[in-house]
Amino acid sequence: MSGDPFVIVLILVLGCAAFLFGIMYLIGRLFGAAGRGLMWVFRGGRSQPSAGTPRGSKMLLCSREQCRKIELREGRFCSQCGAPLVEPPPGHRK
Repeated sequence: MSGDPFVIVLILVLGCAAFLFGIMYLIGRLFGAAGRGLMWVFRGGRSQPSAGTPRGSKMLLCSREQCRKIELREGRFCSQCGAPLVEPPPGHRK
């Protein structure tokens, strides 16, 4: 071989370091997945609340007749047309 011994050693050291970091990454991912699985079991197996709207938000309706987009977030204006959001009338369904 006509390569410089320093370059060969440097490549070997960097390759071994990359391999070890890759192994540590995989082990960390496995422990993370096991932790998420345990949390899922202890939480009751549900990741989302059973209600139709996200927790802490209310259903708002666009005030424009042409738009009438339903927003499930805390906001003041429609994300589609910019009109003010209002509470839906009683009995309004999605």
